[in-house]
Amino acid sequence: MPIDKPSLAESDNCNPFRLPQKLDSNLPNLRIEERGIGFKSTTSQHTRQTTPFNSPRPKRNATLKKVYESNTILSRLRSTQDKRSAKEIISDKRELLLLNLAIQTQLDEINKLHDTIEQRGNELDAKEQELDESITRFGVFVKENEDSYAQADVQAEREYKKRQEKTTTVSNLTQQLQTIQADIAKQADALAEYTGYATFLGNMTPDSYTDTFNDDKRRRQRDRRHQRIEKRKELFRLATNIKACGDKSQRRRTTERKPKLDNEDVITEPDFEDEPLTSSDEECPMYFRQPQQLAKEFTSLEDENRYLLQKVNEREEELLDLRAKIREVVASDATTSQHAPISIDEDKASCTDNSTLRQDMQSLCL
Repeated sequence: MPIDKPSLAESDNCNPFRLPQKLDSNLPNLRIEERGIGFKSTTSQHTRQTTPFNSPRPKRNATLKKVYESNTILSRLRSTQDKRSAKEIISDKRELLLLNLAIQTQLDEINKLHDTIEQRGNELDAKEQELDESITRFGVFVKENEDSYAQADVQAEREYKKRQEKTTTVSNLTQQLQTIQADIAKQADALAEYTGYATFLGNMTPDSYTDTFNDDKRRRQRDRRHQRIEKRKELFRLATNIKACGDKSQRRRTTERKPKLDNEDVITEPDFEDEPLTSSDEECPMYFRQPQQLAKEFTSLEDENRYLLQKVNEREEELLDLRAKIREVVASDATTSQHAPISIDEDKASCTDNSTLRQDMQSLCL
């Protein structure tokens, strides 16, 4: 706190180069008051003894030392004011004034220092408060950073688990895809094989069975076409009746206004025979339903082929015998040349029958 400035009232509030008014008025009475010097000296001694209480240890501070000296001078002036001359009093007043000025200067400096200290203290308090706030914010930031790091760590762990799950799922799906592709390849091979079997069985199917199915299919197509034609005719008759009823009611309203021609009431019947045949995309069912049917068919074909081969061999033997007879007849009897063309024609006929048998056998084998 700032130190209280001493007032100049203690130095009689006057010019130090002039005698005090009190001293000037009482100067003739100085000798008369000599009797009270002893008492005053005793009082001054008590004052000297009590004055250091206000400024202990004056050597540690120059300002306090000067205050102490000024107090000492004041006490000395008060105690010896009656004994000294005016010159000494003026000198003491001047010294007192200088000391007061020095004290005032020091007090101003002290006040300035106190103000500076207070300002610096306020600045330090503000800096300290700002530092505390910064520390608090830094603590909050560190805590948030730790929380964010923990959340990021948890999120990274979660994402890693998801990635592992996705990788496992992808690997499983890849294996399943490879398995499915292998199954598709096997099924494609089996389909190609079964398609070959179906083609073979289709070729082995008798023509009578196929012809019967085609006849039934065409008959169903004709039945469906006939039903559509009948439906169109029924709709046409219904539309004609509705139109006729409407025309009659309208004719009754407009008979008196404008007579209509007779040919306007005639409705031409469309051609219902232009209805096309529609196919149901029905395929011929498999003729062979049981394995025994195919085995039986093979057995019958083998028997038929065996019979045909036997017939062919018999015809070939007959042909060879016939050729030998023809050569014998030609060599032995040259006169029978008229009958030779007949024999040749018979030979040609037998060859034609033989080739026909061979073609039948080949068609059955196919």
